[in-house]
Amino acid sequence: MTRQLDPNDPIENTYVFDLEMSTRGARLNKLAEALNQEEHRAEFREDAERFMEKFGLGEMERQMIRDRDWLNIVKKGGANIYNVIRIASVLGTTLYPMGAQQLGLTIEEFLETRNVKGAT
Repeated sequence: MTRQLDPNDPIENTYVFDLEMSTRGARLNKLAEALNQEEHRAEFREDAERFMEKFGLGEMERQMIRDRDWLNIVKKGGANIYNVIRIASVLGTTLYPMGAQQLGLTIEEFLETRNVKGAT
């Protein structure tokens, strides 16, 4: 199998979703994938703590979700970015605020970097 990334020449500020991250993020990813079903989304909104417990999330994983720490849910938690978006959307966060947070910008600063003005 050909590697897609030369480990001796990493791309700055990127995180490759590999087997190690997949293993580390198994609980977060299972929780997120359950959110494909409306009854699970409702359950998560109603009592996020109980829902996170149901999937065996550790305290660090739970705190990252409580804090809406999208970057570290990927970086430290090992969640797939598509699953992070799924969790965020159930919690009422859209892509632009996620992008701003991940870059360390305010939403206003982030929106200035977009080609389409007025989007949220």
